[in-house]
Amino acid sequence: MNHFCLLFLITDGSVQHAAAIQPIGGCELNRCPILLTLHGTTVPPQNQADSYKQMIGNKFVFGVEGTWVLAPTRHGAHNWEGPGALTAMTAVDHLVTLSDSCTWISNKADPQSLIYAGHSMGGHGSWHLATHYPDRGLALLSLAGWIKKEEYGDSNLFFKHDLSTSYTDPAVKYVMEACIAENDADRHVSNIQNYLERNTGGGTQKIPMMVVLLMINSFEILPPYTPLPPHQPVPRKIGECTGIKNNIYVNQKKHFTLTTYNPALGDGYNGIKILQQITPFRPSKVQVDGEVISKENLYKLLDHQDVCLFKEKGTQGNDKITKYIQKLAVYIANLFFLTSDTAVSIFKDSEVDLETENRNVILIGGLLGNRHIPQFLQKIPLNVNDNRISLEDCSFTDDRNGFLSLAPHGSNNLALLLMGNSLRGLLDVVTLATPTIPPMTRSPFSNLLPDFVVTGPEFGLKGPGGFHCAGFWGNKWEYRSDLSSCVCNMNE
Repeated sequence: MNHFCLLFLITDGSVQHAAAIQPIGGCELNRCPILLTLHGTTVPPQNQADSYKQMIGNKFVFGVEGTWVLAPTRHGAHNWEGPGALTAMTAVDHLVTLSDSCTWISNKADPQSLIYAGHSMGGHGSWHLATHYPDRGLALLSLAGWIKKEEYGDSNLFFKHDLSTSYTDPAVKYVMEACIAENDADRHVSNIQNYLERNTGGGTQKIPMMVVLLMINSFEILPPYTPLPPHQPVPRKIGECTGIKNNIYVNQKKHFTLTTYNPALGDGYNGIKILQQITPFRPSKVQVDGEVISKENLYKLLDHQDVCLFKEKGTQGNDKITKYIQKLAVYIANLFFLTSDTAVSIFKDSEVDLETENRNVILIGGLLGNRHIPQFLQKIPLNVNDNRISLEDCSFTDDRNGFLSLAPHGSNNLALLLMGNSLRGLLDVVTLATPTIPPMTRSPFSNLLPDFVVTGPEFGLKGPGGFHCAGFWGNKWEYRSDLSSCVCNMNE
């Protein structure tokens, strides 16, 4: 038979679907690997799944011997990053649940045995998932997949031919580039050193062969790897490790390097997972050579939660401000639906009790009125008095300042604060959600944006060159100068 489709709900509140094909023949112990195949732009998942076929006699036989075929999809040019990666891995979980719950399916799906494959945008996705979920991987097949979105044709070149280049502080560029480093496949190539299969395919007009060769060269500069004997399973369980040192699970029989830029993404490698960094969004490495371990930029373990439903709020103040904020909320909700196929609920601040809300939220208003924002300002090193915004030793008193910041919400969730000391300042930070080059866009507020941004009156003209400050909070939500572009005392 050819494909069947499954619908599933993921944690951002959207309904997604995937096409799947049962294995041809049987599997060892009735538990089969999953060929997770990711499509390119405009290719339906049904077509992606049905491309795995062979002609026997005069009839096509769909599927792969001894392996499930799973082709997830999601609306938008997400590049299989962010919501795309979330959708792909959630599809795996739902296929496993389906196969386990149906007694008539004899060959169950194994979520710990994945073959990552894809073409074009999906080729990048296969690199992306393989480097962030390497312990699940059996093989990697990337066909004409780009390494990073910023080098895909002329789609989204980082600060090249950009008017803001003449105005932007190099420190701001460093912060912005750190926001997307987790999506660069070449930076994480050490994580897939021990894959049993490396088939990178050729190039296309959009993705030249040079891109493929760059990844091949990245493999070649890694230390030699001695593969396991044939048919010997790859160790996957933490319980198989031989000891724990400094909060890290160590398999003393391995020789490898784990590279991480954002600990919130991925499973780790060979049972080791970096869960918190000393300096966030800078490269962290764990090198294992027998019993010798070297660590770079590693702090401690930290739990991570997936992204949930967003809400926008903001109703205090006069009717003009209330209506304006509501329009901004609708605009952001529409952007989430357009770019990520995510349904966003909008509430007035008077309609919700955030003390009982167990989800991520977006709060709009701040100085212009939102009764929930003050409680979150107490959790970050930001002071707001009248029209003055103070961050550490920096004070911002322009008549058009905007402020965007993440803040902790409960024990497991986040709040995104969008504030301004004027309607124009608030509009500036809301426009940070706007796609830069549709349709090759990322989800709102996820492209080149750190934990906090302060915009000034020249933001509309100079873009990032109009940032007064941008940076990341520390691991305890403290201000750190090494993670910030601020030049203090700029607006006394």
